Amino acid sequence: MILEHMGALYKFHDRPLTYLYNTLHYYEARLRDKPLLKKKLVSSILGSLRDIKPPNWALSDQYISYMQNDEATWTPDMDYYASLLSRFVDVVEGKKRFFT
Repeated sequence: MILEHMGALYKFHDRPLTYLYNTLHYYEARLRDKPLLKKKLVSSILGSLRDIKPPNWALSDQYISYMQNDEATWTPDMDYYASLLSRFVDVVEGKKRFFT
């Protein structure tokens, strides 16, 4: 409930992705069996930035579609990992820009 009311404040955080990563890492043992709570945390933090960041700036299309459906778990296939790696290579080579 707190995330719903206070989630919009994350747009003022100077490093929202780092904060999200650290939070998920720190609470990993508690969140391991609670995928819906993890989805809520990710959507609250990154959703607060939708007005100031371009679409898909941090998440892949496949993950965004997973976030929008009611499935509790998702197991990505090898094509998903290949597309992530391709996206990473494009940013490193300067073909695309990762918006921080």
